[in-house]
Amino acid sequence: MKTPWAIILCKFSDGDSEPFPMQYYKDLFTPADVGSKWNMVKFFNECAHGAIDVSGSQVFGWFKLNKTVADYNSLGGSARAALIGWARAAAVAAGHDLSPFYSTVACTNLWGDIGASGYGAVGQIKAPPALGVVGQGLTPTPAILGQEMGHVYGLQHSRRDGTTMDYTDQWDMMSGYNDYAALDGEFASIGPAYNAWNLRYMKWLDESRVWKGPDGAYDQTITLRPITRRDLQGYLAVEMPGGLLFEFREQAGWDGAIPRPAVLVHSFYQGHSYLMTGNLGASDLIAGDSYGAPIPQGVPTLSGFQRVDVIAIDPAAPSATLRIRYKPGSTATSVAAVDPISLILSGAAYIAWAEGHNPHVPDIANLAAALHSMPIEERSFAVARARVLADTAKAVLEAARTVG
Repeated sequence: MKTPWAIILCKFSDGDSEPFPMQYYKDLFTPADVGSKWNMVKFFNECAHGAIDVSGSQVFGWFKLNKTVADYNSLGGSARAALIGWARAAAVAAGHDLSPFYSTVACTNLWGDIGASGYGAVGQIKAPPALGVVGQGLTPTPAILGQEMGHVYGLQHSRRDGTTMDYTDQWDMMSGYNDYAALDGEFASIGPAYNAWNLRYMKWLDESRVWKGPDGAYDQTITLRPITRRDLQGYLAVEMPGGLLFEFREQAGWDGAIPRPAVLVHSFYQGHSYLMTGNLGASDLIAGDSYGAPIPQGVPTLSGFQRVDVIAIDPAAPSATLRIRYKPGSTATSVAAVDPISLILSGAAYIAWAEGHNPHVPDIANLAAALHSMPIEERSFAVARARVLADTAKAVLEAARTVG
Protein backbone atom coordinates (compact mmCIF):
# COMPACT_ATOMS: atom_id res chain seq x y z
CA MET A 1 0.00 0.00 0.00
CA LYS A 2 1.38 3.39 -0.99
CA THR A 3 1.31 5.77 1.98
CA PRO A 4 3.51 8.76 1.15
CA TRP A 5 4.16 11.27 3.91
CA ALA A 6 4.46 15.06 3.72
CA ILE A 7 7.60 16.10 5.61
CA ILE A 8 7.18 19.77 6.50
CA LEU A 9 10.13 21.77 7.85
CA CYS A 10 9.19 24.74 10.03
CA LYS A 11 10.96 27.48 11.93
CA PHE A 12 9.55 28.91 15.11
CA SER A 13 9.52 32.71 15.14
CA ASP A 14 12.23 32.58 17.84
CA GLY A 15 15.01 32.06 15.29
CA ASP A 16 16.13 31.20 11.75
CA SER A 17 18.56 28.37 12.46
CA GLU A 18 18.42 25.22 10.32
CA PRO A 19 19.76 22.17 12.19
CA PHE A 20 20.28 20.23 8.93
CA PRO A 21 20.46 21.03 5.25
CA MET A 22 17.46 20.03 3.14
CA GLN A 23 19.33 16.97 1.87
CA TYR A 24 19.41 15.44 5.34
CA TYR A 25 15.62 15.22 5.39
CA LYS A 26 15.56 13.88 1.85
CA ASP A 27 18.10 11.25 2.89
CA LEU A 28 15.93 10.34 5.88
CA PHE A 29 12.47 10.22 4.31
CA THR A 30 12.71 9.80 0.53
CA PRO A 31 14.40 7.71 -2.16
CA ALA A 32 16.47 10.79 -3.10
CA ASP A 33 19.06 9.52 -0.63
CA VAL A 34 22.77 10.30 -0.97
CA GLY A 35 23.63 9.45 2.65
CA SER A 36 22.97 6.48 4.94
CA LYS A 37 20.89 3.73 3.35
CA TRP A 38 19.09 3.07 6.65
CA ASN A 39 16.27 5.52 6.08
CA MET A 40 12.49 5.33 6.49
CA VAL A 41 11.88 4.05 2.96
CA LYS A 42 14.12 1.07 3.65
CA PHE A 43 12.71 0.62 7.15
CA PHE A 44 9.10 0.16 6.06
CA ASN A 45 10.08 -1.95 3.06
CA GLU A 46 12.01 -4.42 5.23
CA CYS A 47 10.36 -4.13 8.65
CA ALA A 48 6.76 -4.00 7.35
CA HIS A 49 7.38 -6.76 4.77
CA GLY A 50 6.83 -4.35 1.90
CA ALA A 51 3.17 -3.82 2.86
CA ILE A 52 3.87 -0.12 3.37
CA ASP A 53 5.49 1.96 0.64
CA VAL A 54 6.56 5.45 1.73
CA SER A 55 8.78 6.07 -1.29
CA GLY A 56 6.43 8.83 -2.50
CA SER A 57 7.18 11.00 0.54
CA GLN A 58 8.27 14.58 -0.15
CA VAL A 59 10.01 17.26 1.89
CA PHE A 60 8.60 20.81 2.00
CA GLY A 61 9.99 23.96 3.60
CA TRP A 62 11.52 25.68 5.40
CA PHE A 63 8.45 27.71 6.46
CA LYS A 64 8.49 30.45 9.08
CA LEU A 65 5.68 30.07 11.63
CA ASN A 66 4.13 32.97 13.49
CA LYS A 67 4.40 30.85 16.63
CA THR A 68 7.10 30.69 19.31
CA VAL A 69 8.41 27.73 21.27
CA ALA A 70 6.48 29.14 24.24
CA ASP A 71 3.29 29.10 22.18
CA TYR A 72 3.91 25.43 21.45
CA ASN A 73 4.60 24.47 25.05
CA SER A 74 1.60 26.37 26.37
CA LEU A 75 -0.72 23.90 24.62
CA GLY A 76 0.35 20.89 26.69
CA GLY A 77 -1.09 17.64 25.40
CA SER A 78 -2.57 19.22 22.29
CA ALA A 79 0.73 20.82 21.21
CA ARG A 80 1.73 18.14 18.71
CA ALA A 81 -1.59 18.21 16.87
CA ALA A 82 -1.44 22.01 16.80
CA LEU A 83 2.09 22.04 15.38
CA ILE A 84 1.09 19.62 12.64
CA GLY A 85 -1.81 21.91 11.81
CA TRP A 86 0.46 24.97 11.72
CA ALA A 87 2.92 23.16 9.47
CA ARG A 88 0.25 21.99 7.04
CA ALA A 89 -1.31 25.45 6.89
CA ALA A 90 2.10 26.98 6.10
CA ALA A 91 2.73 24.47 3.30
CA VAL A 92 -0.73 25.02 1.78
CA ALA A 93 -0.27 28.80 1.98
CA ALA A 94 2.95 28.35 0.01
CA GLY A 95 0.97 26.62 -2.77
CA HIS A 96 1.56 22.94 -2.00
CA ASP A 97 -1.20 20.36 -2.42
CA LEU A 98 -1.05 17.97 0.55
CA SER A 99 -4.07 15.86 -0.41
CA PRO A 100 -2.00 13.03 -1.99
CA PHE A 101 -0.18 12.35 1.29
CA TYR A 102 -1.17 9.76 3.88
CA SER A 103 0.05 11.81 6.85
CA THR A 104 2.53 14.42 8.04
CA VAL A 105 5.79 14.67 9.93
CA ALA A 106 6.42 18.20 11.20
CA CYS A 107 10.10 18.95 11.84
CA THR A 108 11.17 22.16 13.53
CA ASN A 109 14.40 24.07 14.02
CA LEU A 110 14.02 24.60 17.78
CA TRP A 111 12.95 22.77 20.93
CA GLY A 112 12.97 19.05 21.61
CA ASP A 113 9.94 16.84 21.23
CA ILE A 114 9.01 13.79 19.25
CA GLY A 115 5.75 11.92 19.26
CA ALA A 116 2.55 11.10 17.42
CA SER A 117 -0.96 12.46 17.38
CA GLY A 118 -3.97 11.39 15.40
CA TYR A 119 -2.89 13.78 12.66
CA GLY A 120 0.73 12.77 12.20
CA ALA A 121 4.08 12.93 13.96
CA VAL A 122 6.40 15.58 15.33
CA GLY A 123 10.19 15.37 15.09
CA GLN A 124 12.00 18.33 16.61
CA ILE A 125 15.67 18.96 17.19
CA LYS A 126 16.69 17.91 20.70
CA ALA A 127 20.30 19.01 21.16
CA PRO A 128 23.30 20.09 19.07
CA PRO A 129 25.40 17.26 17.60
CA ALA A 130 28.23 15.96 19.75
CA LEU A 131 31.72 16.49 18.38
CA GLY A 132 32.65 13.88 15.81
CA VAL A 133 29.24 12.14 15.76
CA VAL A 134 26.93 13.39 13.05
CA GLY A 135 23.32 13.55 14.22
CA GLN A 136 24.03 12.60 17.83
CA GLY A 137 21.21 13.62 20.16
CA LEU A 138 18.71 14.56 17.44
CA THR A 139 15.16 13.31 17.43
CA PRO A 140 14.48 12.95 13.67
CA THR A 141 16.05 9.46 13.51
CA PRO A 142 14.75 6.11 12.18
CA ALA A 143 15.04 4.60 15.68
CA ILE A 144 12.26 6.88 16.96
CA LEU A 145 10.37 7.73 13.77
CA GLY A 146 9.63 4.03 13.24
CA GLN A 147 7.67 4.10 16.50
CA GLU A 148 5.92 7.44 16.03
CA MET A 149 4.96 6.81 12.41
CA GLY A 150 3.95 3.31 13.52
CA HIS A 151 1.51 4.88 15.99
CA VAL A 152 -0.12 6.83 13.18
CA TYR A 153 -0.65 3.58 11.27
CA GLY A 154 -2.24 2.02 14.38
CA LEU A 155 0.48 0.28 16.41
CA GLN A 156 0.59 0.47 20.21
CA HIS A 157 3.56 0.23 22.58
CA SER A 158 4.95 -3.26 23.07
CA ARG A 159 5.21 -5.03 26.42
CA ARG A 160 6.84 -7.93 28.23
CA ASP A 161 4.76 -10.81 29.58
CA GLY A 162 3.84 -10.35 33.23
CA THR A 163 3.42 -6.57 33.08
CA THR A 164 1.07 -4.04 31.52
CA MET A 165 3.84 -1.42 31.41
CA ASP A 166 4.61 0.00 27.98
CA TYR A 167 8.15 0.20 26.50
CA THR A 168 9.21 -3.10 28.10
CA ASP A 169 10.08 -5.17 25.00
CA GLN A 170 13.59 -4.00 24.15
CA TRP A 171 13.62 -6.10 20.98
CA ASP A 172 10.79 -4.18 19.34
CA MET A 173 10.57 -0.77 17.67
CA MET A 174 7.34 -0.02 19.58
CA SER A 175 9.34 0.20 22.82
CA GLY A 176 11.29 3.17 21.51
CA TYR A 177 13.73 4.88 23.93
CA ASN A 178 14.00 1.55 25.77
CA ASP A 179 14.94 -0.71 22.90
CA TYR A 180 18.04 -2.02 21.15
CA ALA A 181 18.70 0.80 18.70
CA ALA A 182 21.85 0.50 16.58
CA LEU A 183 24.22 3.35 15.79
CA ASP A 184 24.27 5.00 12.37
CA GLY A 185 26.82 7.48 11.07
CA GLU A 186 24.31 9.92 9.60
CA PHE A 187 21.03 9.33 11.42
CA ALA A 188 22.52 8.55 14.87
CA SER A 189 20.33 5.50 15.55
CA ILE A 190 18.25 2.95 13.65
CA GLY A 191 15.98 0.01 14.50
CA PRO A 192 15.13 -2.37 15.95
CA ALA A 193 12.50 -4.07 13.75
CA TYR A 194 8.83 -4.66 14.47
CA ASN A 195 8.04 -8.04 15.97
CA ALA A 196 5.95 -10.63 14.13
CA TRP A 197 2.79 -10.06 16.16
CA ASN A 198 2.82 -6.31 15.57
CA LEU A 199 3.22 -7.06 11.87
CA ARG A 200 0.27 -9.45 11.94
CA TYR A 201 -1.89 -6.94 13.83
CA MET A 202 -1.31 -4.40 11.06
CA LYS A 203 -1.78 -7.07 8.34
CA TRP A 204 1.81 -6.40 7.29
CA LEU A 205 3.07 -9.90 8.09
CA ASP A 206 3.67 -11.97 4.96
CA GLU A 207 1.42 -14.85 6.00
CA SER A 208 2.70 -16.98 3.13
CA ARG A 209 6.02 -17.07 5.03
CA VAL A 210 4.49 -18.21 8.36
CA TRP A 211 4.69 -21.92 9.19
CA LYS A 212 1.40 -23.24 10.56
CA GLY A 213 1.03 -26.81 11.74
CA PRO A 214 -1.32 -29.38 10.21
CA ASP A 215 -4.46 -30.59 11.97
CA GLY A 216 -3.74 -33.03 14.75
CA ALA A 217 -0.44 -33.85 16.42
CA TYR A 218 2.93 -33.09 14.87
CA ASP A 219 6.65 -33.20 15.58
CA GLN A 220 8.62 -31.28 12.96
CA THR A 221 11.88 -29.45 12.47
CA ILE A 222 11.59 -25.99 10.90
CA THR A 223 14.22 -23.48 9.74
CA LEU A 224 13.52 -19.79 10.34
CA ARG A 225 15.03 -16.82 8.54
CA PRO A 226 15.37 -13.39 10.20
CA ILE A 227 12.05 -11.56 10.40
CA THR A 228 13.40 -8.69 8.25
CA ARG A 229 14.94 -10.85 5.52
CA ARG A 230 12.24 -11.39 2.92
CA ASP A 231 15.07 -11.61 0.40
CA LEU A 232 16.00 -15.05 1.79
CA GLN A 233 13.98 -18.19 1.08
CA GLY A 234 12.27 -19.90 4.00
CA TYR A 235 9.87 -19.21 6.81
CA LEU A 236 9.91 -15.87 8.66
CA ALA A 237 7.74 -16.95 11.60
CA VAL A 238 6.14 -20.00 13.22
CA GLU A 239 2.62 -19.98 14.62
CA MET A 240 1.65 -22.27 17.48
CA PRO A 241 -1.83 -23.01 18.85
CA GLY A 242 -3.01 -20.34 21.27
CA GLY A 243 -1.75 -17.47 19.11
CA LEU A 244 1.99 -17.60 19.81
CA LEU A 245 4.36 -16.41 17.09
CA PHE A 246 8.04 -17.40 17.03
CA GLU A 247 10.57 -15.35 15.05
CA PHE A 248 14.34 -15.24 14.55
CA ARG A 249 16.33 -12.03 14.92
CA GLU A 250 19.84 -11.69 13.50
CA GLN A 251 22.41 -9.35 15.01
CA ALA A 252 22.69 -7.18 11.91
CA GLY A 253 21.05 -4.27 10.11
CA TRP A 254 18.03 -2.93 11.97
CA ASP A 255 18.76 -5.42 14.75
CA GLY A 256 22.48 -4.72 14.88
CA ALA A 257 22.36 -3.73 18.56
CA ILE A 258 20.53 -6.77 19.95
CA PRO A 259 22.63 -8.70 22.50
CA ARG A 260 22.81 -11.88 20.40
CA PRO A 261 21.06 -13.73 17.56
CA ALA A 262 17.99 -15.28 19.14
CA VAL A 263 14.48 -16.66 18.76
CA LEU A 264 11.69 -14.54 20.25
CA VAL A 265 8.19 -15.59 21.29
CA HIS A 266 5.29 -13.12 21.27
CA SER A 267 1.63 -13.21 22.16
CA PHE A 268 -0.92 -10.47 21.55
CA TYR A 269 -3.72 -9.07 23.70
CA GLN A 270 -5.92 -5.97 23.40
CA GLY A 271 -3.71 -4.15 20.91
CA HIS A 272 -0.36 -4.87 22.56
CA SER A 273 2.28 -7.47 21.75
CA TYR A 274 3.86 -9.30 24.71
CA LEU A 275 7.40 -10.72 24.74
CA MET A 276 7.29 -14.14 26.41
CA THR A 277 9.90 -15.83 28.59
CA GLY A 278 11.50 -19.17 27.69
CA ASN A 279 11.91 -22.18 29.91
CA LEU A 280 15.40 -21.14 30.99
CA GLY A 281 14.20 -17.72 32.14
CA ALA A 282 15.41 -15.66 29.16
CA SER A 283 13.25 -13.78 26.67
CA ASP A 284 15.81 -14.28 23.89
CA LEU A 285 16.00 -18.02 23.23
CA ILE A 286 19.29 -19.49 22.02
CA ALA A 287 20.29 -23.07 21.19
CA GLY A 288 19.33 -25.35 24.07
CA ASP A 289 16.47 -23.18 25.29
CA SER A 290 12.79 -23.92 24.73
CA TYR A 291 9.29 -22.62 25.21
CA GLY A 292 6.25 -24.58 26.31
CA ALA A 293 5.39 -27.65 28.34
CA PRO A 294 7.94 -30.05 29.83
CA ILE A 295 8.69 -33.11 27.72
CA PRO A 296 6.00 -35.69 28.55
CA GLN A 297 7.23 -38.64 30.56
CA GLY A 298 5.58 -42.00 31.17
CA VAL A 299 1.94 -42.70 30.34
CA PRO A 300 0.39 -40.13 27.94
CA THR A 301 -2.30 -37.94 29.47
CA LEU A 302 -5.52 -36.60 28.00
CA SER A 303 -4.25 -33.02 28.26
CA GLY A 304 -2.71 -31.20 25.31
CA PHE A 305 1.00 -30.62 24.85
CA GLN A 306 3.03 -28.08 22.88
CA ARG A 307 6.70 -27.22 22.96
CA VAL A 308 9.28 -25.48 20.77
CA ASP A 309 12.98 -26.23 21.20
CA VAL A 310 15.76 -24.12 19.68
CA ILE A 311 18.04 -26.74 18.16
CA ALA A 312 20.60 -24.45 16.54
CA ILE A 313 21.30 -20.86 15.50
CA ASP A 314 23.59 -20.16 12.56
CA PRO A 315 24.46 -16.43 12.35
CA ALA A 316 26.29 -16.94 9.06
CA ALA A 317 23.31 -18.49 7.23
CA PRO A 318 21.50 -16.62 8.91
CA SER A 319 18.91 -19.03 10.34
CA ALA A 320 17.50 -20.73 13.41
CA THR A 321 16.45 -24.38 13.56
CA LEU A 322 13.43 -25.23 15.71
CA ARG A 323 11.86 -28.52 16.76
CA ILE A 324 8.10 -28.02 17.04
CA ARG A 325 5.92 -30.49 18.91
CA TYR A 326 2.19 -30.39 19.46
CA LYS A 327 -0.49 -32.81 20.62
CA PRO A 328 -4.06 -31.56 20.95
CA GLY A 329 -5.95 -32.31 24.13
CA SER A 330 -8.50 -35.10 24.14
CA THR A 331 -11.95 -34.14 22.92
CA ALA A 332 -13.36 -36.47 25.57
CA THR A 333 -13.53 -33.63 28.07
CA SER A 334 -16.37 -35.23 30.01
CA VAL A 335 -14.25 -38.36 30.53
CA ALA A 336 -11.18 -36.31 31.47
CA ALA A 337 -13.21 -34.43 34.05
CA VAL A 338 -14.50 -37.57 35.78
CA ASP A 339 -12.73 -38.72 38.94
CA PRO A 340 -12.72 -42.55 38.71
CA ILE A 341 -13.04 -42.77 42.51
CA SER A 342 -16.45 -41.10 42.22
CA LEU A 343 -17.61 -44.13 40.22
CA ILE A 344 -16.62 -46.44 43.08
CA LEU A 345 -17.44 -44.46 46.21
CA SER A 346 -20.61 -42.51 46.68
CA GLY A 347 -22.25 -40.07 49.04
CA ALA A 348 -20.42 -39.23 52.27
CA ALA A 349 -17.64 -41.72 51.50
CA TYR A 350 -16.64 -39.91 48.31
CA ILE A 351 -16.87 -36.50 49.99
CA ALA A 352 -14.58 -37.68 52.77
CA TRP A 353 -12.10 -39.05 50.25
CA ALA A 354 -12.17 -35.86 48.12
CA GLU A 355 -11.65 -33.62 51.15
CA GLY A 356 -8.60 -35.63 52.14
CA HIS A 357 -7.00 -35.68 48.69
CA ASN A 358 -8.11 -32.31 47.28
CA PRO A 359 -7.87 -29.78 50.13
CA HIS A 360 -9.38 -26.32 49.63
CA VAL A 361 -5.99 -24.58 49.96
CA PRO A 362 -4.61 -24.54 46.39
CA ASP A 363 -1.04 -25.48 45.53
CA ILE A 364 0.38 -22.10 44.41
CA ALA A 365 3.29 -23.63 42.48
CA ASN A 366 1.01 -25.92 40.47
CA LEU A 367 -1.42 -23.09 39.84
CA ALA A 368 1.42 -20.85 38.60
CA ALA A 369 2.60 -23.58 36.22
CA ALA A 370 -0.93 -24.03 34.91
CA LEU A 371 -1.40 -20.28 34.36
CA HIS A 372 1.99 -20.01 32.62
CA SER A 373 0.93 -22.68 30.12
CA MET A 374 -2.20 -20.75 29.13
CA PRO A 375 -2.36 -18.19 26.27
CA ILE A 376 -2.43 -14.67 27.66
CA GLU A 377 -6.06 -14.16 26.61
CA GLU A 378 -7.18 -17.26 28.54
CA ARG A 379 -4.95 -16.35 31.48
CA SER A 380 -6.48 -12.85 31.70
CA PHE A 381 -9.97 -14.35 31.56
CA ALA A 382 -9.11 -16.86 34.30
CA VAL A 383 -7.76 -14.11 36.56
CA ALA A 384 -10.85 -11.97 35.93
CA ARG A 385 -13.13 -14.92 36.72
CA ALA A 386 -11.20 -15.62 39.95
CA ARG A 387 -11.64 -11.99 41.00
CA VAL A 388 -15.38 -12.19 40.40
CA LEU A 389 -15.59 -15.38 42.48
CA ALA A 390 -13.51 -13.80 45.24
CA ASP A 391 -15.74 -10.71 45.30
CA THR A 392 -18.84 -12.92 45.36
CA ALA A 393 -17.47 -15.00 48.25
CA LYS A 394 -16.64 -11.84 50.17
CA ALA A 395 -20.19 -10.52 49.66
CA VAL A 396 -21.68 -13.83 50.86
CA LEU A 397 -19.54 -13.80 54.01
CA GLU A 398 -20.47 -10.20 54.78
CA ALA A 399 -24.16 -11.02 54.23
CA ALA A 400 -23.83 -14.05 56.53
CA ARG A 401 -22.41 -11.86 59.29
CA THR A 402 -25.46 -9.58 59.12
CA VAL A 403 -27.75 -12.59 59.48
CA GLY A 404 -25.86 -13.81 62.53
